[in-house]
Amino acid sequence: RTYDNLGKLFVSIQEWPAGFGLHSSANAINSGIPKTNETDFWMTAILKDPVNICSFSQFNQYWILQALGNAGRMEHALASIKLCWGTPMKLGRGCFWENS
Repeated sequence: RTYDNLGKLFVSIQEWPAGFGLHSSANAINSGIPKTNETDFWMTAILKDPVNICSFSQFNQYWILQALGNAGRMEHALASIKLCWGTPMKLGRGCFWENS
């Protein structure tokens, strides 16, 4: 099956999983390929970091939120929304600030 071959190719990347950053780890989780221990590694090392969890674009933040949900971490997804979008929503009176 193509999906199985793609999964084998994906996990054969030299940087897997420790060399992945915020967006690549989120995309990997969203692919459904990682094992639970790899997802847990990314959650601990990258996706729980309040300094780096906010993407510069709202579009890319969607994929991070999707990864948090796919990893079963809805409480982290909700905390991320509050952290990344709370102040702009409060000060912007209901609209997102454009930064791209």
